[in-house]
This record gives sequence, C-alpha cells and structure tokens, in this order.
Amino acid sequence: MITWISSDELFKNNDNLNGDDSTFKDFLNVHNLLDGIGHVYHDLYIAYLGDESQAMAFQVGAIVRAKDFKVIINRAPKNLKKSVNLALKNGAKWLAVIGSEEVEKNIIRLKNLETKEEFTPSPKELLGYFS
Repeated sequence: MITWISSDELFKNNDNLNGDDSTFKDFLNVHNLLDGIGHVYHDLYIAYLGDESQAMAFQVGAIVRAKDFKVIINRAPKNLKKSVNLALKNGAKWLAVIGSEEVEKNIIRLKNLETKEEFTPSPKELLGYFS
C-alpha cells in the first residue's frame, strides 16, 4: 500500500528537504509532480464517541472495508463540528457518528458531506448508501 504525503509535510519533516530548498520545490512544480500528492480520498470517516461505541465503530469499519471502500476510524473530539472538518480534511464523502445512543438503538448517524443529507441506517443497511 502506498501512503501519500503532502509536499508541505515532506518539506516540514525532512531535514534535507526543508522549506528553504526552493530548487527541489521548483523541480517538482515544473514537472507537475506536486499535483494531487498528499490527498487520498476516503469513502467513510467514522467518528465514535466514548469507549462504549468503539467496538461498533470497528465492526462498521470492517463491514465497509470488506467491500473495498476506504475508511478512517477515529475517536471523535468533543465538538462534532471538528469531526466534520476532520472528515472533509481527509477527503471523506461520508461521515458516520457512533455514540452510546446509536449503539443502544443499533443505528449509525450518517451524513453525506457533499449533499449534507443525513440518515440513520442500521449497520446492515449501511452499504446501500455507497453504491
């Protein structure tokens, strides 16, 4: 599996390629090698709230990954707006939020980040939204 990093990350984290190495940056720009580097698109970003919802988050992630969709699973910050921003930053098309209420009801709070539509499918119904 190939992991792409952004050019900013490359220059920030490597002593040999620090931000002052304009020759290397120019070379990459001239040959169009920076376009698209660092951005991996994901189908689903799963944010889970608390330890009680972690197991369900990983089960949902496994279901979606089994159908070759790209998934990120992360413990949600206290502010759900931050989860939306993290999902968008990671190129996700969908955001799933799972907390104790969702575990109790066996549902997932699902949001299409492009259309802003929200749904509450069960884990078994979830894959129907990715076709």
